Amino acid sequence: MINEVDWKRYNNLGFHAPFYKKNNQNYLFSHAYNDFINSECNLDLTAVSQLVNFNYILNDRTILQGVKKSPFLGNFNPKKNIFEFDKILFEAKNEDAIKIAKTLYKKLQVEMLSYISTKKNIGILLSGGMDSRIVLGILNSLIKENKTAKNIQIKAFTWGVKDSRDVIYAKKIADKYNINLAHFEVDEELFNKNIEYVLNNGLEFTPIHLHAMLKIANDKDVDCIIAGSYGDSIGRSQYSGKKISNLISHTDRLKNTGKLINPKVYSKTIKDSINDIEIYKKAFLQKEKIQNIELEYQIHYMRKMLNPALMSIQKKIPLYQMFASQEVYTYMWQFSPSARRQDIYLELFKLLDNKLLEIPYAKTGLIYGNNTGTTDNHKKENHIYTKQIKLYYKNYIEKKLLQSNFVDYGIMNKSLIKVAIKGMHYFNPKKNIFYEDKLLWFAILAEFLKKNKINVNTTKNSVNISSIFEYIVRKNIMN
Repeated sequence: MINEVDWKRYNNLGFHAPFYKKNNQNYLFSHAYNDFINSECNLDLTAVSQLVNFNYILNDRTILQGVKKSPFLGNFNPKKNIFEFDKILFEAKNEDAIKIAKTLYKKLQVEMLSYISTKKNIGILLSGGMDSRIVLGILNSLIKENKTAKNIQIKAFTWGVKDSRDVIYAKKIADKYNINLAHFEVDEELFNKNIEYVLNNGLEFTPIHLHAMLKIANDKDVDCIIAGSYGDSIGRSQYSGKKISNLISHTDRLKNTGKLINPKVYSKTIKDSINDIEIYKKAFLQKEKIQNIELEYQIHYMRKMLNPALMSIQKKIPLYQMFASQEVYTYMWQFSPSARRQDIYLELFKLLDNKLLEIPYAKTGLIYGNNTGTTDNHKKENHIYTKQIKLYYKNYIEKKLLQSNFVDYGIMNKSLIKVAIKGMHYFNPKKNIFYEDKLLWFAILAEFLKKNKINVNTTKNSVNISSIFEYIVRKNIMN
């Protein structure tokens, strides 16, 4: 509903940021993207280009011009009619992993308590990874110390191919703690619902990123759900499995990935995209290059893809992200990326429960901390999304992209569409999900444009910089 937004957790990295539109001098906020759609809306071609390039839309852009996402760490002050921002300061301290782990342990306990309060039925997103184990371990430690409600019940949720490491390890972890585990596979019916959700919620990501979240959102047994998706980035300085030291700026990643965008259209969006990256960099400028790059991935990737996907659960069940409280991330950002390493997790497990380390790490099939050894025979991949898109949606993609007027808009590289669709049968299913994933998203975009009568103008795409950031830079919030 318009303007009904709770800003209490605005400085939490997992904050479910609302959309907004500025009408004259008034800000209109809503978590429902459809509240802002009308026949006067224009497609933002820069947003289209960015999603194809990065899998998410940069800055505060959305798929429609003039409709934005509330800014990173921005708290709206209705009396002043402006956003106010918290400061961020990275440091480069080096500290012993044991000392970091002891302090982090206490801060994670405080964070967990702030989320669960007196709730008695707690849900956890559990995988075969390490972050969700930390979440379970922290919750279990609080129960042992009698700091939670009495007779607390835990229910774990996981998804994916049933004989994959993630699912098998999640079950073993749940069995160790004698907790109920609900497992969901993404079948055609659920995939259809994921497509429908993307269509009706702003096309902020592709359907494969929803996994089984819509199924979990319908659970009636839990009062809240706790996730650990920020553990990799805050706890171990990793993003999508890559150390920060191996990441590059989004500016250096800009390209017409897969050549799917019409080259003439793409060329008009480059300046806008660079602006989107640089304006946030200037607003939260840090001393070291690596620190600025990490902030980029928090601002553009975690905030604009991970959080919106998890919003699918939040719409029905309160969902909280561990490692995301201001007390936790400001503490961890004191340390250099080289200090935020796997040793901290190893020390955390000593404080929590070492039996959590008895089950291998899903990414490697080895005991966490080991780089060599014999892995198990379980599947590493926990999904078959490429195969499913080919099997279920090839006709849908052809219909939306070739048998409608979408192709006449000139957004896509017309000469490549037929080749890409035909080539879906030949792409390696393990390594080339890009084309299937993006062709499906374009098909959803075509349906979105037609359904909502959105205006498309490929002859120009004006730079759309929010006055909010002019305010940030002008006030120089880092001083």
